[in-house]
Amino acid sequence: MQDPGLSEDFGGDAEPCPDSLWEWLSGAGSQSREQAALIVPDPKTSKWTVAWDYGSLVDRVEQLAGTWTEAGVISGDRLFVFVDNSSAADWTLLFWLAARLGLTFMPLDPAIFHRPDELKSMISLLKPAAIVVQDDTCVNNWDAIELDYTPKLQRVCSKSSQSGLDWQALDHVKGPAPAAPFPETGPDHVAIIMNTSGSTSLPKCCPVTVRTLVTEIRQYHSMHNSRFTSATKHLVSTSVCRPISYLACVNTWIAGGAAVFTGGAFDADITFRALDKAKCTHAWFVPAMVNILHAEMGEHNLDTLRTVFMSGDTAEAKTIEKAKDLLPASCQFISHWGMSEGAPLFGYNEDEQTSFEKDSGIGGIGRALRGTRVRVCEGDSNSPVKRGNQGALHVKSDAMIGGYLDNRSEEDFYDDALGRWFKTGDTAVMDASGVLYIVGRTKDIIVYKGRNIVPTVVQSYLKGQFPAEWVLVGLKDEVYGEIPALVVDTLPFSKQEVLDYVKQSDIEDSGLKGGIHELKELGFEGWPYNSSNKIQKLELIEAVERVRKGRGREQVFCEELCDIALVIRD
Repeated sequence: MQDPGLSEDFGGDAEPCPDSLWEWLSGAGSQSREQAALIVPDPKTSKWTVAWDYGSLVDRVEQLAGTWTEAGVISGDRLFVFVDNSSAADWTLLFWLAARLGLTFMPLDPAIFHRPDELKSMISLLKPAAIVVQDDTCVNNWDAIELDYTPKLQRVCSKSSQSGLDWQALDHVKGPAPAAPFPETGPDHVAIIMNTSGSTSLPKCCPVTVRTLVTEIRQYHSMHNSRFTSATKHLVSTSVCRPISYLACVNTWIAGGAAVFTGGAFDADITFRALDKAKCTHAWFVPAMVNILHAEMGEHNLDTLRTVFMSGDTAEAKTIEKAKDLLPASCQFISHWGMSEGAPLFGYNEDEQTSFEKDSGIGGIGRALRGTRVRVCEGDSNSPVKRGNQGALHVKSDAMIGGYLDNRSEEDFYDDALGRWFKTGDTAVMDASGVLYIVGRTKDIIVYKGRNIVPTVVQSYLKGQFPAEWVLVGLKDEVYGEIPALVVDTLPFSKQEVLDYVKQSDIEDSGLKGGIHELKELGFEGWPYNSSNKIQKLELIEAVERVRKGRGREQVFCEELCDIALVIRD
């Protein structure tokens, strides 16, 4: 029995998993064949048009399923799809085709061809049976990779000048093919593989099973006022290679609604146009998008929006305020937390106002949903801390993977009498009512003189006064253990003003001993991102350390003497 004073919670058992992923995915659309499934902009007219209705989509899937089966593609094979949002119609077709044939669907950004070592590693591990690329450029990039492996089938989405024995157009069909057999796949069949979006240079592969996928979608439908129906028109603004895209689309398709894509990378003006012209009822943004849209709002009309989701990063109070200012009063705004390994694990089933963690100003992400258990643990232990205290977030959920492929980071998972747990790497706080707050990444916490400095707390505090992107990193130090250093693109004010503002607070007591550094001072033209568009903090740390080592010996010697004197005094 749980101790109500400890940071642990259980949302209840998950519902049973359906027998067939294909029947579950296509059920609502098959009953309304003329209903739109996908809406995209027409490049010639800039009008939003129906790319797929459910009838045409299912018919095309059945046609390709027969052709691919004749080519030797079978249930359990892996399908690599190298497309971006401009090929949303092909991405949709291939997602449904994978479900029909029982394939494992893996979407990849075509930019991965510029990281051949990463791609070779994935091919060696996963050995895809089918490859689909966006255009001739991708064909050339694939053919340039030296591989000892040949897929069963290679297709290119656009009309290709290189169609031949090795490559065929995606719509290539030799003639009538026998109907493909329905796959015998169960709840543990891997439906999708997604790459992590963390700050490591080489992503980890997350195998999303049928059970995980179904539970994820049911969790979203259980959230208060998520309101997915056959009338839903859901704007998808994130890359088709990120989990938000498949989550947004499948949530919509299960209800018989239409997914809406803008046709390219995120752009505020195009987003506003899509919301208006397609009469979108739903949208899904990350916090940075909300901030941009708020700044560009003008006189745009968003009155058709009924529900907006926000996830993908920490939800700060100011961003939530901007979202509510941006959206019509009748629109339900759902800020929640998720990860490539699974989402949503937490949320609200009733109408509640978002509460904020007192120190960080971070918005609460709700309580454990059905199928999810949560603990906020002390240090490296599996023992929950008292409610109200910070600790390491551990979760067990049907909406989450049970491990990475190839046993990567196996130490992040453990088993006990309740089942399989995942150490998320996040620092969290659970309040007395069970609401959870993600206040930072455990590995990012800076231990200065034995005391914790949480970067998100400092960054949020600074953003409230100085509108800029701030990143706080920890530097190893023989005297203090670690010291905090602050990095900013361009200083909006003087370093002294920033230091004075930090010193008057109680968010950290080192006086930013590692200094304040602009990107250009560190040798960067812009923020160093990894393949998942996350800032590479290790590169920032190395650059700051180089700059500090390059200072005059007298300055370093004086600072070291001051440090020693302070330690003796303390």
